[in-house]
Amino acid sequence: MVPSEDLFDEAVAVAEAIASNSPGGVRMSKRALQRNQEVTSYAAALELENRGQALLTRCADMPEALAAFKEKRAPRFTGE
Repeated sequence: MVPSEDLFDEAVAVAEAIASNSPGGVRMSKRALQRNQEVTSYAAALELENRGQALLTRCADMPEALAAFKEKRAPRFTGE
C-alpha cells in the first residue's frame, strides 16, 4: 500500500523493475499466471511451470543471466 500521492511513482518503479528482467521470462510468467487460472490442481500448475522453465533454458538470454549472476552484475538481456 502506498499513499495516493505516491501511486504513480510507485507504479512506474514497479514497471521499470519488471522491464529490467528477461523479456522471455516476463512473457512466460504472464502466460503462467493466465493459464493457472484454468488449472485445477497443484500438480498441473507445477507441470505448466516446469514446461515454461524448460523453454526458457533454451533461449539466448539464459547464458547471459547465468553470467551476470556469477559476475554479480546487472544482466544485459536481448530478448532472444
